[in-house]
Amino acid sequence: NKLYVSHDNGVFEISNEVFDGDINESGIVFYDFNELLNSSVPRGFVDIEKIGSFIYVTNKQSGLSLYENDLNSFVKNFKYNGDATKTLASSTPTKLLYNKDENVLYVGTIGSGLFKYNIENDIFSNLNVEDGMLSNNVYDFLQIPGKLFFQSGTGINFIENNLIKNITLEDGLFPVTFHNNSLHLVNKDILISGKEYLQTFDLESINSNSDDFSINTFNILGIDELNNKNIIPFVDNKIEINYQTKTILFDLYSNNTYKSNQLKYFVEKVDDEEVIRNGYNNQVQLSGLPYYTSNL
Repeated sequence: NKLYVSHDNGVFEISNEVFDGDINESGIVFYDFNELLNSSVPRGFVDIEKIGSFIYVTNKQSGLSLYENDLNSFVKNFKYNGDATKTLASSTPTKLLYNKDENVLYVGTIGSGLFKYNIENDIFSNLNVEDGMLSNNVYDFLQIPGKLFFQSGTGINFIENNLIKNITLEDGLFPVTFHNNSLHLVNKDILISGKEYLQTFDLESINSNSDDFSINTFNILGIDELNNKNIIPFVDNKIEINYQTKTILFDLYSNNTYKSNQLKYFVEKVDDEEVIRNGYNNQVQLSGLPYYTSNL
């Protein structure tokens, strides 16, 4: 029931009574930053999020700060101290968004990706381009049931079932100079606003299943202890090597070229159900091979 307004030297807090016609000074509080007398008050903000009695604030001077009840009651600052789990590993936080179902505060940044702050556990985690984001710059959020959209770089990212997916020129989204608040929900459409023009897409259109694809082997190389390489034949879905082969390199490719750069590779070792993550690298390397039979 309050409106927070960023000012060059502080923050205005305006109660809803002012908008009901009861205009008086008691309905407006100005938190005035003063280097000597009131240095803990935020000097304006990039974004502000109120969760219960706590108020989270981002700005260029202090990064991410926490207050309780009002902006005179400073609790702590999350400035990075070397511990990426307890402090924010970025000096340029931008937008904030609270997901009540997860009890997580999402923190967008410029250059460091997207941070998730688990409020209950007081732990930070990070998502970035290595997890599939288009860019490490996050400018805007939009939360809908089951999906979190955020605008970064040349397109739109969204998180669905703990996976990061994106919408780009490949999907028909033309690059524009995005507005600071560029993501909007209009009925069942997502509207993306920029200085050049507006674009919309139906939410149902991203729920359609992708075409089936298969992973194929382009080449298999065996490397011995002297670094000599030889091509290993792939017959009846099996390869056979002798004890001199110390490393195997699989060059893999997909028959589907749509967003092939977002394809992640995993190898499962059947003997102990160990899953090896290979990221976006299509060359899988297996080293330290035992002398006995192994199944992969």
